[in-house]
Amino acid sequence: MSLRNIGIVYRKELTEALRDRRTLITTFLVPLLMIPVLGAGFTGVMSMLYGNAKKEKSRVMILGGADSPNVVDSLKGSTKLSVVPTTADWKNQIIEKEIRAAVEIPEGFQGNLTNSSASTVKIYIY
Repeated sequence: MSLRNIGIVYRKELTEALRDRRTLITTFLVPLLMIPVLGAGFTGVMSMLYGNAKKEKSRVMILGGADSPNVVDSLKGSTKLSVVPTTADWKNQIIEKEIRAAVEIPEGFQGNLTNSSASTVKIYIY
Protein backbone atom coordinates (compact mmCIF):
# COMPACT_ATOMS: atom_id res chain seq x y z
CA MET A 1 0.00 0.00 0.00
CA SER A 2 1.22 3.44 -0.82
CA LEU A 3 0.85 6.56 1.29
CA ARG A 4 -1.48 7.99 -1.33
CA ASN A 5 -3.96 5.09 -0.91
CA ILE A 6 -3.76 5.39 2.87
CA GLY A 7 -4.50 9.11 2.62
CA ILE A 8 -7.51 8.49 0.37
CA VAL A 9 -9.00 5.91 2.76
CA TYR A 10 -8.32 8.14 5.78
CA ARG A 11 -9.99 11.13 4.14
CA LYS A 12 -13.01 9.01 3.14
CA GLU A 13 -13.49 7.69 6.68
CA LEU A 14 -13.06 11.14 8.17
CA THR A 15 -15.68 12.71 5.90
CA GLU A 16 -18.13 9.88 6.67
CA ALA A 17 -17.60 10.34 10.41
CA LEU A 18 -18.10 14.10 10.15
CA ARG A 19 -21.35 13.64 8.21
CA ASP A 20 -22.89 11.32 10.79
CA ARG A 21 -24.65 13.36 13.51
CA ARG A 22 -24.66 10.56 16.06
CA THR A 23 -20.90 10.20 15.80
CA LEU A 24 -20.40 13.93 16.25
CA ILE A 25 -22.71 14.05 19.25
CA THR A 26 -21.06 11.12 21.02
CA THR A 27 -17.59 12.38 20.18
CA PHE A 28 -17.94 16.02 21.19
CA LEU A 29 -21.21 16.94 22.86
CA VAL A 30 -21.57 14.11 25.37
CA PRO A 31 -18.08 14.55 26.89
CA LEU A 32 -18.55 18.34 27.00
CA LEU A 33 -21.73 17.89 29.03
CA MET A 34 -20.83 14.85 31.13
CA ILE A 35 -17.40 15.89 32.42
CA PRO A 36 -18.65 19.01 34.26
CA VAL A 37 -21.67 17.11 35.62
CA LEU A 38 -19.49 14.27 36.92
CA GLY A 39 -16.96 16.74 38.33
CA ALA A 40 -19.62 18.70 40.19
CA GLY A 41 -21.19 15.50 41.51
CA PHE A 42 -17.86 14.17 42.73
CA THR A 43 -17.03 17.50 44.38
CA GLY A 44 -20.41 17.58 46.11
CA VAL A 45 -20.07 14.07 47.47
CA MET A 46 -16.52 14.67 48.69
CA SER A 47 -17.43 17.93 50.44
CA MET A 48 -20.35 16.19 52.15
CA LEU A 49 -18.13 13.36 53.37
CA TYR A 50 -15.45 15.79 54.50
CA GLY A 51 -18.03 17.85 56.38
CA ASN A 52 -19.35 14.76 58.15
CA ALA A 53 -15.81 13.71 59.09
CA LYS A 54 -15.07 17.16 60.54
CA LYS A 55 -18.19 17.05 62.73
CA GLU A 56 -17.47 13.59 64.08
CA LYS A 57 -15.58 13.34 67.37
CA SER A 58 -12.65 10.93 67.49
CA ARG A 59 -13.16 8.12 69.98
CA VAL A 60 -10.05 7.78 72.15
CA MET A 61 -9.15 5.48 75.04
CA ILE A 62 -6.84 6.60 77.86
CA LEU A 63 -4.46 3.97 79.23
CA GLY A 64 -3.02 4.77 82.65
CA GLY A 65 -3.07 8.32 83.91
CA ALA A 66 -4.49 7.49 87.35
CA ASP A 67 -1.92 9.78 88.97
CA SER A 68 -2.38 12.55 86.34
CA PRO A 69 -5.96 13.76 86.88
CA ASN A 70 -5.44 17.21 85.32
CA VAL A 71 -4.13 15.70 82.07
CA VAL A 72 -6.98 13.16 81.92
CA ASP A 73 -9.56 15.85 82.65
CA SER A 74 -8.10 18.03 79.89
CA LEU A 75 -8.42 15.17 77.41
CA LYS A 76 -11.96 14.42 78.54
CA GLY A 77 -12.89 18.09 78.29
CA SER A 78 -11.70 18.40 74.68
CA THR A 79 -14.42 19.22 72.18
CA LYS A 80 -12.75 17.18 69.44
CA LEU A 81 -12.32 13.95 71.43
CA SER A 82 -14.74 11.47 72.90
CA VAL A 83 -13.01 9.50 75.65
CA VAL A 84 -14.29 5.94 76.03
CA PRO A 85 -13.82 3.70 79.08
CA THR A 86 -10.60 1.69 79.24
CA THR A 87 -10.89 -2.00 78.35
CA ALA A 88 -8.36 -4.81 78.05
CA ASP A 89 -8.99 -5.35 74.33
CA TRP A 90 -7.96 -1.85 73.25
CA LYS A 91 -5.64 -3.22 70.54
CA ASN A 92 -8.51 -5.08 68.88
CA GLN A 93 -10.72 -2.00 69.10
CA ILE A 94 -8.07 0.02 67.25
CA ILE A 95 -7.71 -2.70 64.60
CA GLU A 96 -11.50 -2.95 64.20
CA LYS A 97 -11.62 0.89 64.05
CA GLU A 98 -14.04 1.11 66.95
CA ILE A 99 -11.71 3.66 68.52
CA ARG A 100 -9.36 6.04 66.72
CA ALA A 101 -6.44 5.80 69.15
CA ALA A 102 -5.29 4.78 72.61
CA VAL A 103 -3.26 7.28 74.63
CA GLU A 104 -0.88 5.74 77.17
CA ILE A 105 0.00 8.19 79.92
CA PRO A 106 3.07 7.03 81.87
CA GLU A 107 3.13 6.84 85.64
CA GLY A 108 4.01 10.14 87.29
CA PHE A 109 3.41 12.15 84.11
CA GLN A 110 1.74 15.13 85.80
CA GLY A 111 4.55 15.34 88.35
CA ASN A 112 7.07 15.29 85.52
CA LEU A 113 5.22 18.16 83.85
CA THR A 114 5.42 20.31 86.98
CA ASN A 115 9.12 19.44 87.43
CA SER A 116 9.86 20.03 83.72
CA SER A 117 11.19 16.48 83.43
CA ALA A 118 11.09 14.51 80.22
CA SER A 119 8.33 11.96 79.91
CA THR A 120 6.91 10.18 76.89
CA VAL A 121 3.21 9.79 76.13
CA LYS A 122 2.54 6.94 73.67
CA ILE A 123 -0.32 7.18 71.20
CA TYR A 124 -1.36 3.93 69.55
CA ILE A 125 -3.16 4.26 66.22
CA TYR A 126 -3.98 1.86 63.40
